[in-house]
Amino acid sequence: MSKMTLAVTAVCMVNIFFAVGVCLPLPDSGPHIANGWGQTVRLRHLYAAKHGLHLLINENGKVHGSPEQSSYSLVEIRPVDTGCVAIKGVAASQYLCMEGNGRLYASQTYMKDDCSFKENILPDGYNIYVSDKHGTLVSLGGSRQRLQGRDRGIPALSQFLPRVPWRGVPRGVR
Repeated sequence: MSKMTLAVTAVCMVNIFFAVGVCLPLPDSGPHIANGWGQTVRLRHLYAAKHGLHLLINENGKVHGSPEQSSYSLVEIRPVDTGCVAIKGVAASQYLCMEGNGRLYASQTYMKDDCSFKENILPDGYNIYVSDKHGTLVSLGGSRQRLQGRDRGIPALSQFLPRVPWRGVPRGVR
């Protein structure tokens, strides 16, 4: 057999193995986990660097910013639809949600209308999250600043650097 025939035969065999499922992809070893949604989940701290604040989701349902990175600033970002994500606080075990007036709150239950956000990566590397239903920016600023993003550009407190966790990650989550 010539070398060309061997190469063609080898390629055909590999294609057959893939077609019948003999070759499985390697498991993902990145900094995320799978939580029964059948999709990978990114663990991040959302950091509004221009003001030095981390987005926090407390157990009492309050969403605010803090200069300190903590277990309450660690969030899971998981895809829920094309271009849309759900953001869940790990320590509080609650989803980030938004009311019609732009007020942020946390909920133990995922509700598609209030807890789905379009994730956009800006050219400078910052991410913004916009309520899929309400069209309002997630922001650590007041409601007036969240609504400002609709027609005046993106406020600094709505631009987040998704930071890979380096501390405060609960056991079994790494």
